[in-house]
Amino acid sequence: MGANEGGRPLRLLIVNATETGYNGQTMFILKYLRNMDLTGMAVGYTAVNDPPEEIRGTLEALGIKVYVFPQRNRRPVSYALGLARLIRREKYAVAHIHGNSATLAVETTAAWLGGAKARIAHSHNTYCMHPRFNRLLNPLFQLTITDRMACGIEAGRWMFGKRPFEVIPIAADPVRYRFDAERREAARASMGIGDDELLIGVVALLSPFKNHAFLLKAFALARRRNPKVKLAIIGEGPLRGELEQSILRMDLADAAFLTGNVDDVPDRLQAMDLMALPSLYEGFPNVLIEAQIAGLPVLVSDRVTRDCDITGLLTYLPLEPKPWADAMAGAAFTDRPAQSALGCRQLAERGYDVRVEAAKLRARYEALASPGRR
Repeated sequence: MGANEGGRPLRLLIVNATETGYNGQTMFILKYLRNMDLTGMAVGYTAVNDPPEEIRGTLEALGIKVYVFPQRNRRPVSYALGLARLIRREKYAVAHIHGNSATLAVETTAAWLGGAKARIAHSHNTYCMHPRFNRLLNPLFQLTITDRMACGIEAGRWMFGKRPFEVIPIAADPVRYRFDAERREAARASMGIGDDELLIGVVALLSPFKNHAFLLKAFALARRRNPKVKLAIIGEGPLRGELEQSILRMDLADAAFLTGNVDDVPDRLQAMDLMALPSLYEGFPNVLIEAQIAGLPVLVSDRVTRDCDITGLLTYLPLEPKPWADAMAGAAFTDRPAQSALGCRQLAERGYDVRVEAAKLRARYEALASPGRR
């Protein structure tokens, strides 16, 4: 299964049009590839930066060829021509292109020039940094794609308007993320969290749109009312130094700490008692599904799409410090085993088990590459 007519492998190119790193878009791609049966497939992956060693190693261990095109933003024409040559040389039939705006026209045009039969545009956000280019390139973008996918309904509407699209869920592996008391105890011990302390956590790129500065202000207010709360900021990014200075300036060094990127996010979620995600905008964050599998209550900015709440564990709040401070100061231990068990059932029923969804996506690739397809 998976081979084209004549026994040839299904040739798939994954195009990541934003930075390959520890961000939601890259993690989405890796999650699906890890859980997909790649037998009978020849898969490539393009990056616009040198991937971190661990991510490159993961891709190559799966038998995926990694190609780096670092000139996308500096020399888009040269980038597009190089991408087109790669697609034509390697005879990739399906190009699955991931990004957040109509600037993906660069990639979809390259895929068209390279002869890719299916050119999938996949929306991962509800906002972009270059709205003018998004508007200018939208006609070419819509003309050069054959199929539309999105991580959620709002992300799809953002990129495709009223045109039809498929939602590919931000799924997760329930085995990795479901609540486990022993893992919780070990993780809390490694982080220096006492039995009577309440750990609030955020797992996100340290970038302005994730709004960590706001979270620190609200947490400082909560800490004055409840000295038992602590804050773990998990992730890496350009704002790390600024956040470290803010923690010192706000006299929170004994209560808030940054971990950088970690390879044990499932265990860190077990350790938390409340998650906070005060983003200015989002598509459909991976971590919200993972938190719900772990039975973890979450405070979410009201700028985040409502379809993220599958289990009732998400509380949406306006971006004002007081309600966030009130919620954090009033955090309490909850029945995590029961919440996690219920969350796993609800998410599986709604299509968020990545093992099932990866098989569906593979079948979709096969249909797109089939001889009878347009």
